[in-house]
Amino acid sequence: MEQLIYKIILIYFVLGGIGFYLINRKKDRDVARKSYTKFGVYFIIINILFFSITIQPVVFS
Repeated sequence: MEQLIYKIILIYFVLGGIGFYLINRKKDRDVARKSYTKFGVYFIIINILFFSITIQPVVFS
């Protein structure tokens, strides 16, 4: 079950990454870099949260 949920999360992040690319390709380089950094940080936070929940479910119950 966790694998299915993680695959869905990854699919949404890939779609979001494509969206970020399409939106940022015409923006200034510094603005685009900030956007990509934000996307990367969100990806890291979501992965940490997901693995925290799957490894220690007692804490989140």
